[in-house]
Amino acid sequence: MSVSSCSSAIHPFSAEPNPEKPLLLGCGEVHLWCVFSDLIFDVNLLKKYKDILSVEENQKASRFYRHHDRQQFLLTRTTIRTLLSLYEPDVAARDWDFGKDNYGKPFIKNYHIIDDMQFSISHSRGLVVVALTRGSPIGVDVEATNGNGDNLGLAKRYFSKEEYANLTALPIEDQNKRFFDLWTLKEAYIKACGEGLSIPLDSFWYEFTDGGEMSIDFLPIRNDCANAWFFCQLYPSQMHVISVAVKKSEIENVADPIVSVNKYLPLMYAETVNCVEY
Repeated sequence: MSVSSCSSAIHPFSAEPNPEKPLLLGCGEVHLWCVFSDLIFDVNLLKKYKDILSVEENQKASRFYRHHDRQQFLLTRTTIRTLLSLYEPDVAARDWDFGKDNYGKPFIKNYHIIDDMQFSISHSRGLVVVALTRGSPIGVDVEATNGNGDNLGLAKRYFSKEEYANLTALPIEDQNKRFFDLWTLKEAYIKACGEGLSIPLDSFWYEFTDGGEMSIDFLPIRNDCANAWFFCQLYPSQMHVISVAVKKSEIENVADPIVSVNKYLPLMYAETVNCVEY
């Protein structure tokens, strides 16, 4: 598993669809897009976002009681629509058609337009994240780490016995970070599997070495293999952690995906950022 922190931009590019220069997503690549929602104050920009959404999406947005939740939903839906049009500029952002499977996982209905593209979406306070790849199931989860919830209570209820024991054995000052590392990894895995919370969170578990290396293991009921998975974690800000899970192959020595990280604001800017592994 790779772990990275993200810093300054190294490659800005257009946030507008260009039929002559669509973004390219090759096999074995993962494009991760980060949108910092707390930076949006432009009322006219938000109106443009509303114009991109479908009637059903705007109706759902209007049902949110809190302004923050309404804006977060608006930004999340605009982000996936405008991103897809960067890869397929011949399709307007408002023309993408989405559905959900029996587990609630979203998919592109007009699938023939984007051949074998897979995506996953997550959002937390102040940040929307979209992960894209081709031909492989993918899951992403982001969490804000500055909350005041009962993390140890959640871990005792949902984590495996091994994870809970290892978590509580850490110094108190390290437990909050490890909790969110584990929580986001678990969410990313079940999103990639596409079976939602029908997968018990204690049916698989992660272990960390002192050097920061991570491994995953499963109960027999999962019928899964650690070699089939690639995981990475990123810390795009001091208060967020992102985990990505990609199902690759059970074949030995298959190369891990190449991950690029981008900052994005729909219709405004897009830039690849520098992520340093540690």
